[in-house]
Amino acid sequence: MNWTGLRVLVTGHTGFKGGWLCLMLKQLGAEVYGFSRDVPTMPSFYEAVGLSRQVGERFGRVDKYDEYADWVSTVEPDVVFHLAGQALVGRAFREPRATFQTNVIGVVNTLEIVRQNTGIRSVVVVTSDKCYDLQTGTDLARREDHPLGGNEPYSCSKACAEMMVSCFRNCYFTDSSACRVASVRAGNVIGGGDWADDRLIPDLVRHTHENRPLFVRDWQSVRPWQAVLEPLWGYMLLAGRLLGDDGQSFAEAWNFGPPATERHSVQEVVSLWAKVTGKAIKADSQHESIPFREEKMLIIDSGKAENRLKWRCRWQLGQGLEKTARWYGAYYQKERMLPLTERMISDYISLQAGNV
Repeated sequence: MNWTGLRVLVTGHTGFKGGWLCLMLKQLGAEVYGFSRDVPTMPSFYEAVGLSRQVGERFGRVDKYDEYADWVSTVEPDVVFHLAGQALVGRAFREPRATFQTNVIGVVNTLEIVRQNTGIRSVVVVTSDKCYDLQTGTDLARREDHPLGGNEPYSCSKACAEMMVSCFRNCYFTDSSACRVASVRAGNVIGGGDWADDRLIPDLVRHTHENRPLFVRDWQSVRPWQAVLEPLWGYMLLAGRLLGDDGQSFAEAWNFGPPATERHSVQEVVSLWAKVTGKAIKADSQHESIPFREEKMLIIDSGKAENRLKWRCRWQLGQGLEKTARWYGAYYQKERMLPLTERMISDYISLQAGNV
């Protein structure tokens, strides 16, 4: 797809995934704009690459309709990627009301604003692989038609967001000339610039580079780990297909995750991190217990994206971890991060172009 000249709004642009998406879109020629509540961590990807100098932006809340709608009217985007949300499971358990306010009302506001702005041509709403009902089966790869659910606030909020997308799409975006709206559910992403709390890779980074203690809740938990650029490329492929003549046929829910053969436990990720960094890892499993149950196994089936979008992960976990470690190593050595990040994106785009 040719992104040159397209006006693209990324909500949550100050976040880890949002920042990488902005730079990838910009490198492909799009005019990129961001809307976020704040910079969620310090340090941050946003600050490290100087993203404020790369995109047009405004700070505000997606759950506040008027200020959000005003920025959308100012930008007049062709495409919207909605990534803004409260993304931490533990925080969601401690702050359920705020989490639902952001993760559900933020999606409703996005869809209502789109409904009122006929110039917007496609929307990709980013939810989570945790939107699925995980009570059925223990080793089941979830497909897009698997029941939605959630036994704690974060998962439930994402399931609710998926239901809102489906509701608005079926009620308001059915005409062939209407905006095309899709939702995406990605596996656990890794990459440079993530400093969120209670995530494995940021915790390993702080342990490796800042000598902080490392606590591991469950060594045997399995998650669909993938490098951050992998699902972002999938989101962009999907947005491009939504803009096509047959775009309505792509206005659905989509999974983006590693192949079924790439099933890795927390213990394997930690071992690979020690290998790529060349540093010993000393972890403590005796950490404060969490007040809700986490699933041991979470795997998603990306067969639909592989078949219909011709998308698939290009890097194995070890490659993704090596590139992640290189990014953080450069950051802590106080290198210029924007050129390094842009090279990583350029190399990845070239890899995808060579595998079309």
